[in-house]
Amino acid sequence: MSITIDALGDEIKKILDNYGTSIQEGTKKAVAKVAQETRKDIQDRASHLFHSHSSNPYAKSWKASKTYEDANGVVYTLHSSKYQIAHLLEKGHKVVVNGKVYGKTAPKPHIAPAEASAEERLEQAIKELVR
Repeated sequence: MSITIDALGDEIKKILDNYGTSIQEGTKKAVAKVAQETRKDIQDRASHLFHSHSSNPYAKSWKASKTYEDANGVVYTLHSSKYQIAHLLEKGHKVVVNGKVYGKTAPKPHIAPAEASAEERLEQAIKELVR
């Protein structure tokens, strides 16, 4: 069996196009999976911030939403409907009563560790996909 140079080039192009498409689809699935895992991770970390673990409305308020998708990629946004408290818990805040500052609450990081973990998980998933 013989093949011309032009036909060989066309076959290689087809193979690379299929590979690129499978990597894109696999990456989109990996991003979706990591987004949901990160939402769960934040919920788990946030559930321990208050005394009532089971009925913590802040922890339950976290959602992962697909905010953008095209042929080349997808973007998920993790957000809480109780966004006002997220920064205060993550960074700490002053305790003010009647205009007088009584101190500062300790930061309770729960978003940043989940974000760092998500970056590592996504990087690992993409490395495995490319192999």
